[in-house]
Amino acid sequence: MKPTDLENFVAANSHKILAIIIILFGVVQLILFSFHSLPLCRSETDGIDYMSRATGHYLQLSSFHGPGFSLAIRFIHALGFDLFAAAKVVSILSGGLFLLSTWMILSSFLIPLEVAVALALVALNPAILISSNAIMSDMMAASLLLFLTAALLVPEDPGRIRFCLCGIIGGLCYITRVAYAPLIMLIPFMALANLSKRKAMESTTRISVFSLGFLLPASPWFAFLYQAKGSPFWNENYLNIAFKMYRQEESWNYFPSFDRFTGLLDVFLSNPTLFITSYLQTLKELPWELLELFPKAGYLAAFGILLWFADIDRKKLIFTVLLGLYGTIVSLVWIEDRFLLIFTPLVAGTIAIAVFSVPVGIKSSNLPGPLAGILEKLPLRASAAVIVLIIACVVGIDRTRAHYADQPVEYKKVADWFHSSGIARKSATLMTAKPHIPYFCGMKFLDYNDFDIQNADIEDLPKIIQDSKADFFVYDERYASVEYPKLNTLLETNPFPELLLKVYEVGHPKRVIVYRCVN
Repeated sequence: MKPTDLENFVAANSHKILAIIIILFGVVQLILFSFHSLPLCRSETDGIDYMSRATGHYLQLSSFHGPGFSLAIRFIHALGFDLFAAAKVVSILSGGLFLLSTWMILSSFLIPLEVAVALALVALNPAILISSNAIMSDMMAASLLLFLTAALLVPEDPGRIRFCLCGIIGGLCYITRVAYAPLIMLIPFMALANLSKRKAMESTTRISVFSLGFLLPASPWFAFLYQAKGSPFWNENYLNIAFKMYRQEESWNYFPSFDRFTGLLDVFLSNPTLFITSYLQTLKELPWELLELFPKAGYLAAFGILLWFADIDRKKLIFTVLLGLYGTIVSLVWIEDRFLLIFTPLVAGTIAIAVFSVPVGIKSSNLPGPLAGILEKLPLRASAAVIVLIIACVVGIDRTRAHYADQPVEYKKVADWFHSSGIARKSATLMTAKPHIPYFCGMKFLDYNDFDIQNADIEDLPKIIQDSKADFFVYDERYASVEYPKLNTLLETNPFPELLLKVYEVGHPKRVIVYRCVN
């Protein structure tokens, strides 16, 4: 089919279109930057841990998180930003890198018009918009992995220097999100498989320089873990697998006994049948979750993926296999949009293929003469693309606005009260369900879950508080009343006046009660 004027225009201006989309994306992120004024309660709790580890020693132990995102926050913080703003800046820059990487990858598979629409879909995607302003490591890790993929798989013959630089990117990705490790290790081998008639010695050399580059950022972390824990690969992410496997549909604060688990094998052997059925159930749901990444428009990808495979080539196959491998890994835990970011280029690309292929099919069909003439004159392809982009824009704005609409303002009010009353100090301990208030006012955080409150009744509370030696106890409507409903009476009455003295209360937007512990 002869290219249209629109296709020729997009092909001639593809770099300008890329720049425009990234600039507009940056403008939207700056708006969200000012609107996103507090760490969110449910989706950014880990962000407080990242910010806390961005001060003090460069390398600090964390059961689930590497130091990559915290080190990036530390660097931006050194430029004069506060920690919260620095974390958002890192994610915004990572979002820009993600879009660039998407464009690099899809440009090697699709025609420029399809690439432009797919890139716009990714930029408007709610998961991308939210993750690019979140104080979480998801976007940084995903953008580094996608850039690594683009840098090695797109060129026909990536040289040694590129392999070394990509090794450094892979190392940074690893210390940001260890779950990507299998992909990081596989990508250079797949890049070599993409070369024609490459001698074994040269392949070995390129893998070696990639490995050396990888060790530059990763080796200090390996050495630190070996010294602190006896293993350079220590982490406790297997506990997330146990948590997902045993929790199923229970409360987020339902925890199995973790004492018996020392690794993934222990999790599997604890209940092999449950492990397998839980894993297969999540794996079965994954394709539908991928379609839901682009609400309203995502189901076009179900048709587009058929066209993708119908025109498969070696690079497409490698990229698809990589994502398929990641799908088998991520299915070990629960599925959230932020864990599926690296799938968005593929889903958006297949939507774009479907958007432009369906009108072509309609025009090519044997329709009655007058109807065929009318359809021939209509810009069906451009109209279909505009409709899909409008839908994506409306959904992106709606979901992003809803995500940031319910910020925990009451937590900040409580922290401000602690400061104004002169109580806030590092030696004071505060038991609460979320770390936000202790973080805001610089007090020591005592987590409900560390004292088994999730399994306690209201009658057990006095002993728990006495054993914890907490100075203050906080119960809130936003989170604690939902996840620890057995203690809901604390919002209405004080059943233990001899132990708990109510000293402060916030009523809006959600209630928070602050009790002083009389030990």
